[in-house]
Amino acid sequence: MAKIPPAPPAAAPGPHVLKLAEGEKEEEFEYTFNGNNLSASCAVFALSIGSSLEKMKFVRIRQGTFTMGSPEKEKDLSLYTPRKDFEPLREDVKILNDFYLGQYEVTLAQYDLVMGTKLSKNRVGRLPVEMVTWDEATAFCTLLSRKTGRTIRLPNEQEWEYACRAGKDTPFHFGEKLDGELANCNGKFPFPPGKEGEYHGRTKVVASYPANPWGLFDMHGNVAEWCDDTGATKLIRGGSWFQPATQCRAAVRYGKRRDHRFTWIGFRVAMMLN
Repeated sequence: MAKIPPAPPAAAPGPHVLKLAEGEKEEEFEYTFNGNNLSASCAVFALSIGSSLEKMKFVRIRQGTFTMGSPEKEKDLSLYTPRKDFEPLREDVKILNDFYLGQYEVTLAQYDLVMGTKLSKNRVGRLPVEMVTWDEATAFCTLLSRKTGRTIRLPNEQEWEYACRAGKDTPFHFGEKLDGELANCNGKFPFPPGKEGEYHGRTKVVASYPANPWGLFDMHGNVAEWCDDTGATKLIRGGSWFQPATQCRAAVRYGKRRDHRFTWIGFRVAMMLN
C-alpha cells in the first residue's frame, strides 16, 4: 500500500511536512478516497484523563483555508428541510491557528471517567456517548479542563467542517458517494440515490471505519456532534447512524435546543495548543 502524506489545506504552500511539537507522536493510519486505499501520518497528542489506562487522543489540525458549504452541483436530495435552509452559504474561511481535535468521538468510558456516571455499565465502553445535551457536553469540557489543566472545548462549526473535509471538496472526505459502507449511516437511503446499502440501526465502536485524510475517525455518521455556538439553537454536524446518507455530508448543519437529547447525538472535543 502506497504511503503518501495527507492532503494539505488548499492555501498551504509546498508539500505537507509533519513537524512534531512537544508531547506529540507520529501515528500512521489508513484512509480511502475515490475507491483508493491510501496511508498517511498525523501528529497525535495523547491526554491522560484520570486513568493510566484511559487516554484521549487528539490530532493536530494545522491552520489553513477552505471553502465552507456545498457547491451548487452538490444536490441535496434531502428527505427533510431544503438545503438552502440549513446548510452554510458557500464561502472561503481561514482557520488562523493550529488546534487539536479529538481523533474519536467521546466514548462512553471517557464520559463516565470524567463525569462520574455509569453510562457504560453493561455496555461497550468504546461506543460513542449519546443521549447527552449540549449543556452536558460543555460541562464535560469544563470538568476535563480542570482535571488536565488544558483548555478543552467543543469545536466551532468552521473548525469542524475544515477538519472533516481534510483538504477535500467532495460531499464526503472519502469521495462522492455513501451507502453505509464507509460510514455508519442509514444506508437504505444512499447518496446519491441508488442501490440500498448497510443500515445497522445503532452506534458502532469508534474507528470502525477508515479515518479521513488527516487521521480523524467517524466525522461522517455514527453520532451527530454538538458544536460550540452562542445562539439559542445549538448546531450539530456530521450526521449519524439514524440518518440517510445525504444528512451525513460535510456541509450539512442543523440545530437542536441545548436541552435536547437523542440516541443519535454525541460530541467530540477540541483542545487548544499550549
